[in-house]
Amino acid sequence: MLIKKAVDVPIISLEQCRTFRRGLPPAVICAGGYNTTKGTCMGDSGGPLMCKGVAVGVVSFGSIPCDYPERHHFARSSGTMHPLIKFLLFHVLICLGQNAFGNEIINGHKAEKNTMQFMAYLADSKRTCGGFLISEDFVMTAAHCAGLKKVILGTHNRFDRNMIYNVQKECIHPDYINYTEGNDIMLLKLSRKAQLGENIKLIKIPTYPRFLKPNQMCTVAGWGLTKTAGHLADELQVVDVPVIDLKECQTQWENLPPKVICAGGYGTNKGTCDGDSGGPLVCAGVAVGVVSYGLETCDYPALPDVYTDISKFLPWINDILKKQTC
Repeated sequence: MLIKKAVDVPIISLEQCRTFRRGLPPAVICAGGYNTTKGTCMGDSGGPLMCKGVAVGVVSFGSIPCDYPERHHFARSSGTMHPLIKFLLFHVLICLGQNAFGNEIINGHKAEKNTMQFMAYLADSKRTCGGFLISEDFVMTAAHCAGLKKVILGTHNRFDRNMIYNVQKECIHPDYINYTEGNDIMLLKLSRKAQLGENIKLIKIPTYPRFLKPNQMCTVAGWGLTKTAGHLADELQVVDVPVIDLKECQTQWENLPPKVICAGGYGTNKGTCDGDSGGPLVCAGVAVGVVSYGLETCDYPALPDVYTDISKFLPWINDILKKQTC
């Protein structure tokens, strides 16, 4: 006999919800699954969220496994129905086992030896981020990667811990609030100078404002998942992605923040996904962007991936590099 089950769940504020989900879609409701042992799980997609007898949402996605309390659950809206019930099915998101921020490489390939020696791997027991070495003393990454106190340099294998550096100071951009509002950039002051050599090198950043051409090919790298619900890559992965016209990106992302670059993930099956936020977007040998966010399902082609535009923050960056602190 088929048994139908119901559960009462609390509504979660969107502000709180966005702190747990990278690229939270517009016009959604978050409810249950966080600070409660109650919520949805696999097989519940498409079911209604009922409030006072009215269906106000459609079950969209959440966490797998359903280990509550953990993440919120979501429904996404359409503009074609009554304001209280204008929700359509998005699709179930598989739990990635990582902080919802961050990106991994989709449809890329293993980085060749003696390339990408500027890459940095940031991790603790719960989450990972990427970064890149811009001076002997500083690694650049995303502001939402704050709190990771260990930096690994000089290797393509994330399990190689021979060159571990402690973070002495986090320099988060003063205007950063959360990644959806932009300014998602941070400099990490290392506790000692990086030992530059064959395996550890610097990457250049812009020295003046850059304006990238649509469809210009750039490269992004990371150790994150190579497919949704997969495992973190042991070896550094790279993929070439096209720059997307900013006006087109604004039509795809509601409330796109200022000072960003869009590349990959839209009109292509290549891009980033959860696990490696903070990694560089490299164009013509220069790190021009910092991985910030994208569509969390990584179901490409879909929405563009969004990067912080480094060239828009040069006065702040140069001041820190000059003073050697923040």
